[in-house]
Amino acid sequence: MNKKENLNRKPDWLVIMTKNGAICTVCGKPDYPFLNGICHSFTKGLKAHYGHPEFELVIDLEPRQIMGILNNLGYMVRDGRKFHDGETVDGVCASIPIKLIKSPDSAKLRVVFPDEQGRWPEDEGCEELFKLQKLPLSALESGTAHTH
Repeated sequence: MNKKENLNRKPDWLVIMTKNGAICTVCGKPDYPFLNGICHSFTKGLKAHYGHPEFELVIDLEPRQIMGILNNLGYMVRDGRKFHDGETVDGVCASIPIKLIKSPDSAKLRVVFPDEQGRWPEDEGCEELFKLQKLPLSALESGTAHTH
């Protein structure tokens, strides 16, 4: 199946996002559960349908970008591709390579981006925001989330 045909098929997985500034359904105020520049987005259904680990992303991007990246990976899995911890992947996010690492919290594969200089979180001199991608979610929380 070619890329255009694949994109016309409806995904049989979900993309779930928790972003800073989303409106709380209880009090109607914006919520900021994560540090600046961080969100938590992940797929749900790849494991059940394809036996493949789910993907997650913690760098805060526009919702459309997040959906595109996670869905592109999902389409690749649906077409039979198997991804692994430590793998670098091109062609998922425009001209920017991504790296997949095992999430420190779960069996998910976390999508990791290099900083603007092309340095990965483990590289010396990597920008602080991009270094955060390797941390557990609990370390990325702001401590200001609503608790009602």
